[in-house]
Amino acid sequence: MRISRVLVMLAAMFLVAGYATADSFTRIGRSSNRTAAQNIRSMRNGNTSGTAQQPVSVKSRAAFTQTSPDEVKYRPPNEFWDESKENSEQNLRDIYNKIYGTELQSGKELEDLRVGWETFTAGPLVRSISFQAIWHDAHMRQHFGIYTHNPEGNPEAYNRLLSYGDMLDNGAIGPSGDLRRKGITETLDDPSGTFGFYLQSEYFDDGKWKDPAWGPMHSEALQNYYFYPEYDENNRDYETWPNMINEVHFLILKTPNPNVYLLAIEDLPYGHKNSHWDYNDFLVEMRINVIPEPATVTLLGVGLIGLVGVRTWKSRRRSV
Repeated sequence: MRISRVLVMLAAMFLVAGYATADSFTRIGRSSNRTAAQNIRSMRNGNTSGTAQQPVSVKSRAAFTQTSPDEVKYRPPNEFWDESKENSEQNLRDIYNKIYGTELQSGKELEDLRVGWETFTAGPLVRSISFQAIWHDAHMRQHFGIYTHNPEGNPEAYNRLLSYGDMLDNGAIGPSGDLRRKGITETLDDPSGTFGFYLQSEYFDDGKWKDPAWGPMHSEALQNYYFYPEYDENNRDYETWPNMINEVHFLILKTPNPNVYLLAIEDLPYGHKNSHWDYNDFLVEMRINVIPEPATVTLLGVGLIGLVGVRTWKSRRRSV
């Protein structure tokens, strides 16, 4: 009788442990608003594991590179907009709360969600990476993608993934706002190597789309280096540009789901006459789709075998 109880307890322990671990890989996006708020509080307190739905630790699924903060120019998200006014855009904090059901009260709380990496290297547990355009508040057409590096460490091989922004009859780019229902998505299967993110904007002028003078914005601040010796402080339009040296234009933010990151992008140089550094011009959600570790599957299997063994042992005892 004692052996039976021990076997049942061991089998139950293995099964629960295996199920909890395996389920943590599959419970993606089930958090309620209440759970989302708890996750955000957890992340702000320095705990990146969130709740029990944490699928894989960051270190085990990817490697990241980071730029020293002392080498870059960074302006925190500016809460410039007043939604009570006509034609107002929305501040990034309000957009984040609307998308993820959180209750961030200040820009500082939003900043606390920034990650410490600028480029991504897929680990062996990454099955695919999905990107979705979820917000647009800009007067330019946007193209988002990834890029790799040449041996000298400079960007090359730009791969466009998402595009949004069409010229309307009234001459405006739009519509702006929530893009989630539009289904603008792209998935990278079996990603490999290290890549950064970029945004290439276009403005409409003289009946055609044109590239602004400053080129793409990179997730690596040190790559956002555009210097024009004859720059005129009084001419800060799309065809010229204020000198831009190592500016941060991508805010990569944690979300309540530990496998999902929000890429919030500012599309204008800090010194441009129309720049508000609000980081709401184009928002892309990055979802990392992982596979269970072999140990997880093994643990679940041991639990199931244990239960089957206990049932078989009991049935034999009864038949004796």
